[in-house]
Amino acid sequence: MSGCFYFISDEFFERFPDKELLKNKGMRNSNGGKRPCFLAFEDLEYSNISWMIPISSKIEKYQAIQNYNFKKNGRCDIIHISSLLGKQTAFVIQKMFPITQRYIEEKYTIRKQENVRIQKDDEKEIIEKANRILMLHKNKIPVITPDIDHILKNLTEDME
Repeated sequence: MSGCFYFISDEFFERFPDKELLKNKGMRNSNGGKRPCFLAFEDLEYSNISWMIPISSKIEKYQAIQNYNFKKNGRCDIIHISSLLGKQTAFVIQKMFPITQRYIEEKYTIRKQENVRIQKDDEKEIIEKANRILMLHKNKIPVITPDIDHILKNLTEDME
């Protein structure tokens, strides 16, 4: 599952109506995928939980945030800009959230065959940034904007 892109069911967003989540837009893009799609990576603690990082085409907006963080902190772990399917894409790490298989609607593929993927180096860097952000969150440093504690609590209760 890690490193692949997925679309999330409307049921997830109905159950967790958080204004900070990038919700489904109900339309398809030129490659046949819905909007938005999410990069998945596995949780280090719970085997049935994955994390979803939304992607955005609003490069100017997220480039400005990234530049500000570089100037202020010398690094930026909340945004990662890379290429996906030949286009610049912003990985909005600060808006990631946990999920279970129940809420994954479909994998993002090209021509219903080939999984959409990013370069391995970018995948590794994004997941490292996301894990650093999760560590900050666990240390009570608010960086992630959705209420991931509420979502995670409910998802883990579902698994019991």
